[in-house]
Amino acid sequence: VRQEAGELQQAVAAHKAQLLRAPSLCRSLAQQKEDQEFQRRHGLPPSEFCIDSYKCATEHMLSGFMYLTPSFLLFDAIMGGESHALRVELTHIS
Repeated sequence: VRQEAGELQQAVAAHKAQLLRAPSLCRSLAQQKEDQEFQRRHGLPPSEFCIDSYKCATEHMLSGFMYLTPSFLLFDAIMGGESHALRVELTHIS
């Protein structure tokens, strides 16, 4: 299991390095505008963009979204009628 985790971490690191080398080349102009809004809304640096997003909900959380960027895992949720956000650096996830 440790070997598989190590291989997964290496694959993620390689993928992240590839994305960070030329994000403007792999992102369309429309995507770059969306990226700027996403960065502004989440307080992210210009190198970050949404790789994928997932809708999520539990019995405690009415609705929410999880976003994956090259360096962060982000959660936006509405709980108890209030908006909540969480940002976790991928380097802090083991």
